[in-house]
Amino acid sequence: MRGGLDAGMVQKQLREKAFIAIPEDTALATYALNRGVPFVLSHPRAVISRRIHNLVDNLIEQPKEAGNEEKMKSPFALLSLLPVNGNGKGGTH
Repeated sequence: MRGGLDAGMVQKQLREKAFIAIPEDTALATYALNRGVPFVLSHPRAVISRRIHNLVDNLIEQPKEAGNEEKMKSPFALLSLLPVNGNGKGGTH
């Protein structure tokens, strides 16, 4: 996809196998943002919604490895790494 990340390159850099690819759906994401309703709720059959559900299922089913418990206490721990308000800092405030 245009502007997307190449899965092979990401896997090579991280030395980890990607277990899901989330497709771009700008129209649905914009619609959900404007309505204030997550697309996984308003459009559960959309490909992007099904992939998000698969991602969560994979994260929940992953066996806890030594030292991995602290990193991933919940499937939402990765969200703390996302920038907030464009300031480039992670967190949920």
